[in-house]
Amino acid sequence: MPVTRAEAELWGCLALAKVFSPERLLLVTEFAGAAGRFARLMLEVCGVSLDEGLSRGMWSSSLSGDGARAVFDAVCREHSLPESGEPDDVTPIPHGDGLPAFLRGAFLARGSIQSPGSGYRAEFICGSEPVAEYLARALSALDFTPKISARRGSFCVYLRESGQLEDLLTVMGAKAASLEVMNQTVYKSLRNSANRVTNCETANIVRTAAAAARQLAAIRLLRQSGGFDTLPEGLRRVGIMRLRWPEMSLTELAAKMRPPLSRAGINYRLNKLVEMAEASQLTINS
Repeated sequence: MPVTRAEAELWGCLALAKVFSPERLLLVTEFAGAAGRFARLMLEVCGVSLDEGLSRGMWSSSLSGDGARAVFDAVCREHSLPESGEPDDVTPIPHGDGLPAFLRGAFLARGSIQSPGSGYRAEFICGSEPVAEYLARALSALDFTPKISARRGSFCVYLRESGQLEDLLTVMGAKAASLEVMNQTVYKSLRNSANRVTNCETANIVRTAAAAARQLAAIRLLRQSGGFDTLPEGLRRVGIMRLRWPEMSLTELAAKMRPPLSRAGINYRLNKLVEMAEASQLTINS
């Protein structure tokens, strides 16, 4: 008989539960909604009620004794699991509508999404390497590219890149969350672009100010040495304009000239003034 979506989702919860054994089933989460969903799935699929509690901000849903044994055996039988209850290389993954439901259950049990503001990452914390490899197979079946890393006695299956996060959330039925990730992605991209533009503009301003300071120093030194008045009229006019508008860019200064000069033309004349000042062996502060 095909596995229903509810059965597949419950299997996802149990596969990543804190404890899944013949003696006890235990799911621990900081989210009341996830604990409630797990309890409803157990009641719908297995017809049993869980013991629920809250301690130090963490919600727990558990089942012990004969009830745990009955559920454990039924899940192992339904999903072709070994006697240990831990999937192996030949354990089939859910298919069809059951696969997204399985991932949704696994995410409810021990999944999280790192804030897009600090980097894109979806994580599933698994209690053993075989479970991590089984989950990675399930994700790969939907064209995701999961990676596995060991972490303090557990194994983390994770996805990177905003596109994978958006697709995962959509597959699991969390379309509103997927749209939020998309919005954050666009915002981050625009913010980074704005920062790049700002940094570029700042660098341009610094370069312009440094060049203008050098030009002003050159013109003043030429005037002090008496050489300014002997310059060709074109150079003297450019020097006077630079002294009058020291903060202007080359483009703005060129437009002020009468007749107007090109940016290249005024840049050539100002550089010529600097060269003449340097040639006179006068010290120019950069």
